[in-house]
Amino acid sequence: MRKLCLRRLSIEKQMTVLLPLLSVVLLLCGIMGVTRARQTDAAPQETAKTASVSGEPVTVAVRFCADDAVLVTALRIEPQNGCILLAAAPSSFVGDFAVTLDAAGVRSLLQYYGDGVPVTLTEAVSYTDASGLRAAFPAGRVRLFANQAAELLTVAAKRGQVDIALSLLKGALETYLVPSRPFSADFAALTAAADTNIRIYHFHRYEAVLTAMAQVGFSVLSVPYETHFGG
Repeated sequence: MRKLCLRRLSIEKQMTVLLPLLSVVLLLCGIMGVTRARQTDAAPQETAKTASVSGEPVTVAVRFCADDAVLVTALRIEPQNGCILLAAAPSSFVGDFAVTLDAAGVRSLLQYYGDGVPVTLTEAVSYTDASGLRAAFPAGRVRLFANQAAELLTVAAKRGQVDIALSLLKGALETYLVPSRPFSADFAALTAAADTNIRIYHFHRYEAVLTAMAQVGFSVLSVPYETHFGG
């Protein structure tokens, strides 16, 4: 595999969209018992790989901001089906709750988690900023750390490549939503970094569901927005 080549962007350029990836799910799970999301008419074509967990589904609009560029993703947790649904969403998508991330917050979160995030790129991605600094990412599966993920998300936001954000989010969920994680500490780190209307009492109310999903396992499925979030 071609070696990943990265150069550090200037601080101004690093203030781009980032994902706290895993953390988003911790927020979501914390509020699943607070609100009732609409049931979708059709189930995902892929089936969940685990047992179900009792709890109401919940949707969250996850926005990644880089200067004037914004990527919007929709995330839906369905504990009774044992799955987390992801989709590219229009700017009008609101969800039951919202999480907005910027570069500074996500960088601190990814440094907090420490082990990086796996992402699969369907094609090589490269980017040169106005200062002439260059970031290059090979096609295939790579593991990115805080500054590397920031650079990749800069590319994604400026080019409108929401599939890259979805791949990063999927990788984070599968890596960090596991029984060994200190979920309370993770939630505190997330809320310190993200702009969100999810509160600590939401998390405490549904911490047992989060723990159960991590223990029995879950599937992360990419689905059409219109089928599972639209309407």
